[in-house]
Amino acid sequence: MTVRRGAGGPFALLWAGQAVSQLGDYVALFAIPYFVFTLSQDPLDFGLVHAGQDLPLIIFGLFSGVLLDRWSRRGWLLWANVVQAVVFVLLALVAEGVLPGGLWVLVVTAFVVGAMTTALQAALYAYVPSIVSGDGLAKANARLSVTGQAAFIVGPVLGGLLVEQWGFLVAFGFNAVTFLVAAVTALFLPPDARTEPPSTGGGILAEAIEGMRFIWDDVRLRLASVGAAASNVVSAFMVAILPLLAANEFASDEPVAMSIIYGAFGVGGVIGAATGSRALERFGLGRVFVVGLAIWGAGFAASTFLDDRIAVLAVFALAGFGLPWVQIAFSTLRQKVTPEPMLGRVMAGTRAVVNAAYPIGAIGLTAVAAVIGSLTTSRTVSLALVGVAGVLALGTLGRVGADPRPIDEAAAPDGTTAS
Repeated sequence: MTVRRGAGGPFALLWAGQAVSQLGDYVALFAIPYFVFTLSQDPLDFGLVHAGQDLPLIIFGLFSGVLLDRWSRRGWLLWANVVQAVVFVLLALVAEGVLPGGLWVLVVTAFVVGAMTTALQAALYAYVPSIVSGDGLAKANARLSVTGQAAFIVGPVLGGLLVEQWGFLVAFGFNAVTFLVAAVTALFLPPDARTEPPSTGGGILAEAIEGMRFIWDDVRLRLASVGAAASNVVSAFMVAILPLLAANEFASDEPVAMSIIYGAFGVGGVIGAATGSRALERFGLGRVFVVGLAIWGAGFAASTFLDDRIAVLAVFALAGFGLPWVQIAFSTLRQKVTPEPMLGRVMAGTRAVVNAAYPIGAIGLTAVAAVIGSLTTSRTVSLALVGVAGVLALGTLGRVGADPRPIDEAAAPDGTTAS
């Protein structure tokens, strides 16, 4: 891995802080839906809370990218973590009855967390090229994905144990501590490495539009965004109703038993993340993206046709294998084809477009599931995702290689774009 600063220390520090923070994220991934489960078993209520976290990705996503290109991305990594730590402290007090609660308090809390996550994730992947360059980008993204998927194994099960043994106060408090750790590590990161001064010449709206125009003009980014959006429709729905699916499959509402299904997904995710960068080198960004998308959809679909617990866990692990391939390929593609001064806008802009799909899955599909059933809805949308992967594989995206160039450097004489 080529590191812009030092001998690898800056990325190792960033990686460590994110690993701790991601562990807390996945504790909350189980703890928040299970908290909703203690209040309601209506699929739509799960969807409302999940959508509360997703809406800021659309509302603020595009404009946060402009601010990421104007201000310090390292500063965003610091303050977004601090705010989330405060929010989870307050949520712990709500869960204990110290502060007033209820479903709508959870929705508002989720909205604030979503707003900070929007900035944090875009800042993370826009900041990485400041400390890692060249061929090292795919490896750096893979490392971040490996720790995220490992946290997906441990975090939900740990969340189930914390809730079962000590309650929501400890589970949400643990999450707050992990955000504080990530904030402290951000203090010691080097400043952003900018090749040009931050843009301040235009208005926020004009710069945001410029970023969206760049995404639209690059067919690779445009098609990858479509695929990632389709993936997020299914992901949002699955995460929103997974406690209900787990209760049906495992015939148990005990938190530890229900959290095992999350862990199975994470086991596959670790393997997928660990093989992601090598797969990119061998098969190219486009093929890895569409194959990962197909595996993710097929695994989730298969789980809904099985009754045996071990078999369900096995196919959830298969689904988990595919998702990191999609994420690593998409992150690396954006970093490689985007000029540094626009990285914030492209990262946040694509997230805004892609995550606009979350409310469709979280609210729209849970509303459908309340009418026709969770299993029928799960089968339909996951098989549709496999179809989307097939269509994308036949087009331009399927031909994108391992080292795509910016579109203005890749124009061929006939006007087509090389990968």
